[in-house]
Amino acid sequence: MTEPPRVAATPPAARSFSNALTGARAAFSAGHPAAGVATLLSTVRLVIPVAVLGCGPRLTAALKALATVAAVAVAALAAAVAWRSGTPAPDPATPAAMANRAQAAAWVAQQVSRDVTVSCDPRMCAQVRKEGFPAARLMDLRPAASNPLGSGVVVATPSLRNQFGDRLGSVYAPMVIAGFGSGADRVDIRAIAPDGAAAFRSQLAAQHASLASAGGQLLRNKNIRASPAARAALRAGRVDSRLMATLSVLAAQMPVRLAAFDAAPPGASPAAFLRGAQIGGASPASRTAILAFLRAQRPPYRPVVATASGTGAGSLVTVRFDAPGLTGPGTSSSLRDVRAGHGAAGPE
Repeated sequence: MTEPPRVAATPPAARSFSNALTGARAAFSAGHPAAGVATLLSTVRLVIPVAVLGCGPRLTAALKALATVAAVAVAALAAAVAWRSGTPAPDPATPAAMANRAQAAAWVAQQVSRDVTVSCDPRMCAQVRKEGFPAARLMDLRPAASNPLGSGVVVATPSLRNQFGDRLGSVYAPMVIAGFGSGADRVDIRAIAPDGAAAFRSQLAAQHASLASAGGQLLRNKNIRASPAARAALRAGRVDSRLMATLSVLAAQMPVRLAAFDAAPPGASPAAFLRGAQIGGASPASRTAILAFLRAQRPPYRPVVATASGTGAGSLVTVRFDAPGLTGPGTSSSLRDVRAGHGAAGPE
C-alpha cells in the first residue's frame, strides 16, 4: 500500500493530515463507514489547498480537477472497504422497525431450540444474543454472505431482504414460523430449506398428510377427549409430531383431556406446526403422572415447557416444544413412531 502524501513544508497541515487519516481508519474499524468517508474527503480537501500554494493558474486548475477525481475515488474506496469489512446497511430506525426487531429477538430466545443455528444480520444477532440465546448458535450474515444455508432458522430483517432479494423466501427459507410487523419494517423468522424450496414443500405436504392420518387414529382412541378446535387441528395434520407422539403414549396409559392447542405464533404461515397444548387427566393424581412423564423424556421428546395450573378436576398441564420442530431426514421415523404409539418413553 502506498504511503500517504507528506506535507513536510507546513508542519501544522502535516499534523492535521495525519490526524485525519488516523480518524478515518478508526471510523472504518468501528464499523462506521459514513464517518470514515467524511473524514477521508476532508483529508483530500486539506491536501489540495496546501499543494496549490505557489503554483501557477494552470497547475492550480489541474490540481483542483485532481481533487474532484480523488474525492470520487476516496468515496468508492470507502464503500468497498465497508462492504469487505462486513458493515451492514442499517435497517430503518423507525419506532415500528425497532419494536419488530425487539419482539423477534425475544421470540427467538424463548422459542427456538438451542440445538438450532440461527442466522441473522450482525445487529440482529447482537440483539438475540443479548436476550440470552447462545452466541455459539448464531451465524452473522454480513454483506459478503451469499446465502443463509448452514443455519436452521434465519431472522429476515429488512437488511437481509435487501441483501438476498426474493431468493430469501423463494429459495432459501420458504416458510415463516413467526413474524412481527408489516410492510418494509417487518421481521420474519423463517425455517431454512437445506435441499431447496421444492423439496421442502414436498416434504412438508407429506408431513401434513402423515400427521392428519395419525391425528385421525388418535381421535379414535377412547382415552382421548378433545375439544372441537383440538379435533379440527388433529384432523388437519397441524400438530407437531413430538406433541402427537406424546399424546399417543399418554393415551395408551390413561384417559387424557385435550383442552386446546396453542395458537400459531404471530405472522406464521398456515403450514407451521402447533407445538403446544393444554392437557388434563381424570384426577389430580393423573396430572402429577402426566408431569412426571413429560419431565422424564429425553430430547427431542422433552418439552421446553411442562407446567401445571389450576386445581382439582379442572387442572391442566401446559406443554410446549421448541421451534422449528422435527423436520428433515429424521421426521419420517418420528411419524412412524406416532402412528405406532411409542414416539416417547412411557411412564415407569
